[in-house]
Amino acid sequence: MAIEAWGLSFIETKNTKDYYVSGIATISFEGVTSGLLEVSLYQPNGKDFIKIDSEKYLTLTKSWGKPLDFEEYQYHLGGVLDWPKGYCQLGIHATGTVTVSFDTDDCVLTRDYVLNPEKYTYMDE
Repeated sequence: MAIEAWGLSFIETKNTKDYYVSGIATISFEGVTSGLLEVSLYQPNGKDFIKIDSEKYLTLTKSWGKPLDFEEYQYHLGGVLDWPKGYCQLGIHATGTVTVSFDTDDCVLTRDYVLNPEKYTYMDE
C-alpha cells in the first residue's frame, strides 16, 4: 500500500532539527493487514467543520481487514485532505517494511515553513 502526501513533517534525530517536505512524499507499507480511515468534513468555506448537531462533527469512517493483536506495527497519520475537503486520520496495521521517499530538495526547516507558509503550502489548482 502506498500513500502520497504533501507537507510531511519529520525530525532528524542526529541533529534534532525539524523539517517540512514542501512537495510530494510517498509512504509505502508492506504487509498491510488492516486500516481505519476517519474524515471530518469541512463546510464549503473550508474554515469550519460540518456539524450534525451543536457539538458532533460529521465524520466518515471506513475500516478494512483484521487488526493485529499487538501495537508495535500500528502507524498513525493525520492531516488535511484535498478531496473530500476535511481533516483525515488514518491508522494502518502492517507487518513489513515502511518506506518514505521524497525529493530532498523539497526539505525546508519547519521554522522557515512557519515563517512563510504561503511559500511552501500546497496550493489547489
